[in-house]
Amino acid sequence: MRKIVSLASCVAVAALALPASGQAQETFSIPLIVDFEAPADADFHRYVAERLAGSLADGALVVEADSAPGNCRFATSDLSNEGVRAAFVDVETDVEPVDASDGLLRGAGLMMKYGSGDVTGFLAFLVNGPRYEVVAFVGGAVMQSIGGSTREQPERPVTLAARENNGGADFFLNGERIATLSDSRVSGRAIGLVHCGTGRFVFDDWGLNTTGTIAGEPETAAPAPEAAPASVDHSDTPAAGVSASGGPPPLPSSEWWVEHEGAPLGPLTLPELRRRLDDGRSSPASLVWREGMDNWKPAQDALD
Repeated sequence: MRKIVSLASCVAVAALALPASGQAQETFSIPLIVDFEAPADADFHRYVAERLAGSLADGALVVEADSAPGNCRFATSDLSNEGVRAAFVDVETDVEPVDASDGLLRGAGLMMKYGSGDVTGFLAFLVNGPRYEVVAFVGGAVMQSIGGSTREQPERPVTLAARENNGGADFFLNGERIATLSDSRVSGRAIGLVHCGTGRFVFDDWGLNTTGTIAGEPETAAPAPEAAPASVDHSDTPAAGVSASGGPPPLPSSEWWVEHEGAPLGPLTLPELRRRLDDGRSSPASLVWREGMDNWKPAQDALD
């Protein structure tokens, strides 16, 4: 059965970078229909193809993009009055080899909790096949970034998924949770697809659900809404290294925080934290904390 929702018009093309860079290039309005029952619904694919400047081929959306690095095009659906909790999509990318040291976003993926009109939200990217990035951005500036390897062959599609988690969002890759982002400044309830930079991007099997179910996730891993961690208000969050009496927010012991540019970044799972250390985004001397620790400690000491 088809479920119709009214979607708000918004600016849906922008430039995003790590940090923010570039200029917005285009604007357009969001159309009026989403099918919750059939992930490969023809009407839905047609309108997303138009918004993302792609074409339909064998039920998939194929985009041949030629944009400057950091320039992003996205189509979002406003779900503020609906019960949707999760979204998923299969993604393949073929991005031109570039110098990644400039920090500009490249690749394709999905967005969650986008705040229309202010370039604020959460998104997960598949970058050149074997790598992913999950970012939180506010006003076009990326505030948090978590990345790692998909452990898949570059030519194989991977499934990216996102689930609302109170004020934040959980992100999954092939059913495995890869990041949880939370920022009190991200208040919109919208879901969409996105691509940045030059490359060939393929989206397939796009779907939404109201249960929060993520294919491939262990049944016991899906948290109930009331059990989700609280949103982090960055305006009130103390700097790393403060005492426990006025310091880090209470979190489950399996979730870590790491000092990043003078502020706590998290929550992170232990594998996420170790990936940051392995790829150099955090160092062994970076301060880390989890519930049960008396104070922040260097990662090299806390993870021994």
